[in-house]
Amino acid sequence: MAPSAADATIAGLLGRCLRAARVRACFGAPGHPTLPGVRALPVDGALAPLLADASGRIGPGPGAAWVGPQTLRLSSVLGADADPHVVRDPAELPLAVASWRAGRVHASVELVLDLDLGAPAPVAEPVELTPAGAAPTLDPSMREVGVMVLAGPGVVHAGRVDEVATLAHHAGIGVVNTWGAKGIFAWDDPAHHGTVGLQADDAALSGIDDAGLVLAVGLDPAEAPPERWGRRPTLEVAPEHLVTLTMRWSGDVDIPPPPPLYRALAAALAPSYAATQSPLPAPRAAADLADVLPADGLVAAQPGTVGLWVARCL
Repeated sequence: MAPSAADATIAGLLGRCLRAARVRACFGAPGHPTLPGVRALPVDGALAPLLADASGRIGPGPGAAWVGPQTLRLSSVLGADADPHVVRDPAELPLAVASWRAGRVHASVELVLDLDLGAPAPVAEPVELTPAGAAPTLDPSMREVGVMVLAGPGVVHAGRVDEVATLAHHAGIGVVNTWGAKGIFAWDDPAHHGTVGLQADDAALSGIDDAGLVLAVGLDPAEAPPERWGRRPTLEVAPEHLVTLTMRWSGDVDIPPPPPLYRALAAALAPSYAATQSPLPAPRAAADLADVLPADGLVAAQPGTVGLWVARCL
């Protein structure tokens, strides 16, 4: 199918770049520019950046909002002061959009578009950035030291959930996730060793405090402060590098049994998952949510007691 006239404009190029970054909608007061392929969501101007921040936090891509006549906010940090970036050359748009996170799990940037969006676009297409530096690989002998993976929401935002599973099952490594990466494994997957960052003894009971090496991937410091998990030798790995990390290891190795955290929670919570009394106990309510959650769905819960139970039991 031949591209439309709108696709051939700078606005069309920007729309393609946003879609490549997994942006599907853009908030903004009525009258702001429309971008081909990106749904316009008219809202009060003051609400636009807040809604974009919340949308980006959920992911998988950044939230987008017009916060000025030609200022586009890309964000996943609630209420953050965004770094401004002036774009005067339309050929810079692909890189400007693709680098919105600059290697961070969550970030905010505002693109100040000193451009005529209706003008013809240069020959350019969206780009995908890869982490700087060579992809690390672990020597097969490292298997003997006791390796664990600590995964955060960055693996979800980077679209690398499948790579986490491939790594775990190929190398025989258990994975502990923070609550922002809840759901990257089914609860009964042998690689799922529990969710940490919710209660005081999570790190100790999960085995992180005893691991010979912690592979930290996609962590958000807001939910996994380094002082809580960085007591052991740690290798921080970009989600994009997971596929090569253990490629020299032989496969078909059993994953170690779940740690005390998983076993203790299973024993304490399992009876409540089948409860029928009213009001429903939290584990049963979480199970009901899981039953109706569609593929790639998401559950959002208010911080506090509700958030704790959902993050622990879902």
